[in-house]
Amino acid sequence: MSDEIGTIINGFIANYAGVLVESLSDPEVRLDSLNIDSLGVVELLFDIEEAYGVHVDDPLILKDMTLGQLHVMVVSMIETNAKEPGPDGASTAEEEAAPATAQA
Repeated sequence: MSDEIGTIINGFIANYAGVLVESLSDPEVRLDSLNIDSLGVVELLFDIEEAYGVHVDDPLILKDMTLGQLHVMVVSMIETNAKEPGPDGASTAEEEAAPATAQA
């Protein structure tokens, strides 16, 4: 799963940095070295939040991260969300896997 997430995140980053996804293969590349402006960082964060249902309070922390650190952070947030119980006590992952029931 984390490889797939990394690939998708790198696609978002490549879009905002104006680079090829293939150039983002080094996990030690720092986001601030990619010349993504502040608006681009916020938009990148929105893309990640929308794609994975996670929330980051301070988008500026992304500027100081490497690609690897960003991938680890997002995977960790996804795993945490999957373990948190929903309103009926089921985990988020269980709720997503459960079929929807019709209400009368």
